Amino acid sequence: MTKRGWKPSIPTHYLLAQDVEVLKEDASSLAAAGQKVLDEALNDPLGFYPVPIDMGKLSEIVCFCEGGGFRICR
Repeated sequence: MTKRGWKPSIPTHYLLAQDVEVLKEDASSLAAAGQKVLDEALNDPLGFYPVPIDMGKLSEIVCFCEGGGFRICR
């Protein structure tokens, strides 16, 4: 996602830690980057596939992130 414009305010490997808060700005940036991936896949499906990610799940993640910040708890 960082290749599509996601610029998180914390190093991405921190997201693997326990009890991480993803700020509203980071969630918004992630949603925008995810939407770029979805748009690219729709505009050129043959050039984009095969991809190592489920586009349905990515769409769910984009919708979730559009809701704002969230906490990752384990």
